[in-house]
Amino acid sequence: MSELELFGGRVEEVVSGIVSVRSRPGMGGVSVEIVFANGYGASIVNHFGTYGTELAVLDRYLHLTYATPVTDDVIGWLDRGTLIATLRLISALPEAPYTGNTREIEEGN
Repeated sequence: MSELELFGGRVEEVVSGIVSVRSRPGMGGVSVEIVFANGYGASIVNHFGTYGTELAVLDRYLHLTYATPVTDDVIGWLDRGTLIATLRLISALPEAPYTGNTREIEEGN
């Protein structure tokens, strides 16, 4: 499965607020990382060993977060419509909080 197959086209064409998309093949499938303008992100995977297409919400440091109203876990078995709807929910969240991540402190940001 490719990124185009996953979203039915380029994800930027169906979901707004996207800053970057990184896609890489692996394990007979695909892994996509999306970063939104609000600081949140999404990790989407579909390959051998996953529960179909899975999505996890990422915080602004690209770590999994379960502290959003979108979900408190990884969401599996997503069809294309539900995947895109969930990405739109993440894109519509208010600005992701800064948490004083150690990398940010070490870099002086």
